[in-house]
Parts: sequence; C-alpha cells; structure tokens
Amino acid sequence: MNLLRGIVAKIFVYTLFGLLIVSFAIWGVGDIFRGGGHGQTVATVGNQEIPEAEFRSLLAQQYSVLRQQLGNQLDPEMARAIGLPQQALNGLVVDAMFVQQADDLNLAVTEDTLRAAILADQRFRDALGTFDRNRFQAFLHNQRLSEAQFLERLSAQVIRDHVVGAIGNASVAPQVLAEGLFRYEAQTRVADYLVLPASALEEIAEPDATVLQAFYDETRNAYMAPEYRTVTFIDLGPQALIAEMSIGEEELRRAYEEQADTLGTPERRAVSQVVFDDEAAAAEAAQRLQTGADFAALAEELTGEPPVEFGLVALSDLPDELAAAAFGLTESGSSQPVETNFGWHVMHVAEIQAGETPGFDEVRDAIREELLFGRAIDELISIANQLDDELAGGATLEEAAQTLNVPIDSLDALGRDGTDRDGRILEGLAQTQSFRDAAFATEAGETSLLLETDEGGYFILRVDGVIPPAPRPLAEIRDQVVADWMAEEREALLLERAGSIVARLQEGQTIQRVAEAEGLQVQTTAPLTRTEADPGATPSARLPGQLFGLEIGQATIAAGEDGQIVAVLREIIEADPAAAKAEVAALRSQLATTLAGDLLNLYGTQLQRDYGVQINEAVIDRVLADF
Repeated sequence: MNLLRGIVAKIFVYTLFGLLIVSFAIWGVGDIFRGGGHGQTVATVGNQEIPEAEFRSLLAQQYSVLRQQLGNQLDPEMARAIGLPQQALNGLVVDAMFVQQADDLNLAVTEDTLRAAILADQRFRDALGTFDRNRFQAFLHNQRLSEAQFLERLSAQVIRDHVVGAIGNASVAPQVLAEGLFRYEAQTRVADYLVLPASALEEIAEPDATVLQAFYDETRNAYMAPEYRTVTFIDLGPQALIAEMSIGEEELRRAYEEQADTLGTPERRAVSQVVFDDEAAAAEAAQRLQTGADFAALAEELTGEPPVEFGLVALSDLPDELAAAAFGLTESGSSQPVETNFGWHVMHVAEIQAGETPGFDEVRDAIREELLFGRAIDELISIANQLDDELAGGATLEEAAQTLNVPIDSLDALGRDGTDRDGRILEGLAQTQSFRDAAFATEAGETSLLLETDEGGYFILRVDGVIPPAPRPLAEIRDQVVADWMAEEREALLLERAGSIVARLQEGQTIQRVAEAEGLQVQTTAPLTRTEADPGATPSARLPGQLFGLEIGQATIAAGEDGQIVAVLREIIEADPAAAKAEVAALRSQLATTLAGDLLNLYGTQLQRDYGVQINEAVIDRVLADF
C-alpha cells in the first residue's frame, strides 16, 4: 500500500508540474525574451544561470527519446515545429525558479537525500526490487547523461517535487462539488422519435429561370471563383542539365574507391559489459575471463547482477572508450578493464558480424546519379548567379532568359491550390507549395527573389496580373446551382412537415398517433448523456444536447443523416452518486488536480514576477541553428 501511495503521489506531482510547464508555455517564451544574458548563458532566473551546454544537452536528450518513440520520421525541423526547444527551455526555467526559491528559503538537498531517491527509483531496480547499478548506468548511457548532470537535475527535481507536492496536497475538492458535477454529467435522457426521410418527399421540379436567378443572386458568395495570378517564370531544374552531361568510367571508379568506407553496412558486434567500482575487482574479472570463465556467470558471481546487454551495435553506437575496447578485440572474447566516470568496465563480444561493401557494378549507377546531380547543382548555382547579375543590371526576365539561353514559361491563371480557372491541377513547378507561396506573396508587376526548390533547383517569377475573386457566371455552374436549390427546397419541405408534427404534438396528440397518421414508425433512443457521441445510440448528433433543454413531453426537431428527426422527451434518469462511489472519487481527484493546477499556475506566475526571467536570444538562436 505504501508503494502504491508513493506511485500515486509521484504521478500527482508530475501531473501538476506538467500543468506548470504548459502554463509557462502559454505565457509565451516571446513574452520573456527581454534580451540580457551574457556569454554562454541561455537564461537567467534571479541569481540562477542556465548554461548553454545544459540547454543543448536537455534538448538533445529529449529529441533522442522522442525519436526512439516516433521513429526516423521525426527530424529536427519537425521537432522545432512541435515546440520541443521551447518545452526544453520552459522546463529549465521553471526548475531554475524553484531552485532560486529554495536558496531564498535556505532549503538544501543532501547527498543522503539524492542517494535515497536513486535507490528508490523503480527504473534502477531488478526483479527482486534491489538497486541495480548496471541498470542505472545503462539508463545514463541511453539518456546521454553524465552522472554529474543526472545528479544536478535530480537535485532540482527533488526541490521542485517538494514545493509542487506541498501545493498539490493543500488542494482538496469538496465532496458536494464532486457529487453535483457527477449528477450533471451522468444524468441521461430517453426520447421517442420519428425519422422524416428526404426520400419520402415527392419529386421536386427544377426551378424556372426567374427563381433560379433569384436563388443565385442570394447565394452568389457560395460560388466565388478564387483569386488567380498570371505568372511568367524561369525554372532552373537539375534534370535538364543532367540529360546533357556524361561521366567517364575512370571517374566513376575513382569515386567508388573514395566512398568505399561509407558504402554498404558497417561491422556490428554483440556487446555486453559488467561494471566494477574499483580497478582491482575489474582486473580480477578480466584475468579469470582470459582463463576461460563464462562472462555471464562471472558477472553474476562478482556483482550479483547479470551483465548489461547492448545487443548488436556498430562502432558509432558506443561511447569512445567503450567502443575502443569492444571493437579493439580481433575476435570474440573479453577486454581489459576500461575506466570511465561510471567505474571500471569489462567489455565482452559474443558475436561479430562483418560489414559488407558492395562491388563497383552494384553501385555504379547510384554513384553516377550522385555525381551527375552534384555537377548539375554546381552548374545551376553558376547560372543562378549569372541570372541574378543580369536582373540586377536591369534586364527583364525575357531578356535574361535569352542571354543565358534558359527556358522561360508562363501561366494564364494560377490558383493558391495549384489549379487553373477550370479546376485542372497544374503540373510541374506550379504544383509546388514554394512556387505558389511566392506567386501570391509578390505584388502585380513585381518580380520575386531567386528562390530554391526542394529538388535543388531555382526559380524566379514575375506576377503579370491579378485576377480578383469573383462569382462564377450562372451559365457556367447552372447544374450545381440547380442541385443546391433543390436540396434547400427538400430541406425546407422536411422542416415544414416536422414543424406541423410538433404543432400536433403540442396540441396533445401522442407521438404514436401522429406516427400512425403519417405512416412512420416510433423509435426510442438509448439513455443519452449531454455529450453522447455514439452514432448507434442517437439518430442525430445534435439531438442529445437539445433533449437536455426540454421537460418531459416536450418535442424538438434535429437534423439527422437521412432527414429530419422529431423527438419527444420520454424520461429523465437522475444519476445517484451513492451508487457510483468509485466514479465520484475519481471525479473528485480530477477536480483536486485541476484546483492544484490553478494554484500552481498562480504560484509560478508570482515566482516569475519576483525573480524575472531573462533569455539570451543570441545563444538560443545559435543552439537552434546547430540543432
């Protein structure tokens, strides 16, 4: 039970801290960018400085963890887009605020406290529940942390958890509030209903010209043609140049020899390790291994734990010291002791998978394509520079294209979505987002900058004219307008019929009697909550919300997928908190977390006001440029 309470408490603290991080992000890093900071300091909170190296380390760690979860599809650009750098910075700033207050309150974290926190961490325990140093070291390796960095972060976390926990423990949601909210959320309602399908209506005749014109005039904004741009452009792509280039066999072979080390797959080894606190124990283990001792059994004997398994790894997957020991072995076996900040390591290689380098003929075409592409890009850069010079000298696009002997093209109408006035998708460069963005960011009569494409080419365009948005002529879209008019007419007829049914119900007729007269069938809903979203429980997504505004016997109309729904509230089922003690307790816990989050946000806001936060924008920009 104590262990369960500890887990729940830790989850509670982490939840509140997450709320504070989110709140800080809502304040906006932009709001606290006030310049300041010196040298390698990323941010300053009161007297606390956040070094650039710490920000880099945390950002790299969080990126690595996220990439392991999401796979190779996550790249640095995507990480920036989802706010990973801001999240890392927010976390460090919030930590610094708590550490600063701890200094003001003369709070300190002792070595015994840190040791107890590490020993109690479930991530570092074995199957028997005892601390496993190898697991601890494997965690540091996976997180790319030194022991000193880990202890520094743990110290800040302990301080933070104590403060956040104190605030959270002071937040209690009243039982009456939880019960009242439960009654509100868990109350359900049942209705009898009729479906008035559109298919039951008689065929509607097409409108005459006068009616159709009037409908079009009233709704012409729904038939607007978008803005189009008339564009003249020069497209400098690599493929056209590649078609005119050739590479000799000798050059291909020379490129193959130069790239041989990077082709194919690297050597991999099945590596494991055992770590000792002192050199003597590691030396004893290495000596016994040289005389034939089994590595796994010896690790168990000397440390009481199994060895740490790295699995099949390449040279670049291990830290330098460990890589040198593991890959320095000429065959399977064990290394001599190697010292790192974590202790003395004895490495063991159980299997060696030789790397493979493909033959020249296997990669000849790929090397040729790579060389041709590189050469074409170099040529494009030269042409692009010449084009820039020509335009800077006053030449028009047409004159520059003629001088450089490059093709020039034009588009009569380019829409933001890459289509022409007939809705056809334009092919080639006009279909790329960067080209469309440039076309609609350039004023009429102006020429854009020379811009790079995703394929390594360049383009430049001139907007010759702007075709403003305008209603499409009725003659051009007559069929669509007729279909829309008929749909609106059917909807109006259904609503009129539904309204007449509701009027009869209000006069005292029962829904069963009305259904018989109309040739319809009475159906009954399942008990519906206010936010019911199950399509199998309700004939209309709008119906549940409307039912909760009615009294028993009252009727309402709601749009359904197949027509209009006429429903009569049949029953209100009140929720009983006494019969749902677990649900009420869970709701009360959620309310307490919400209240604690509100208090914590106010607390964090006050800390920010008390200490101030200064961000060194230049250092942040430098870190993000390298990321």
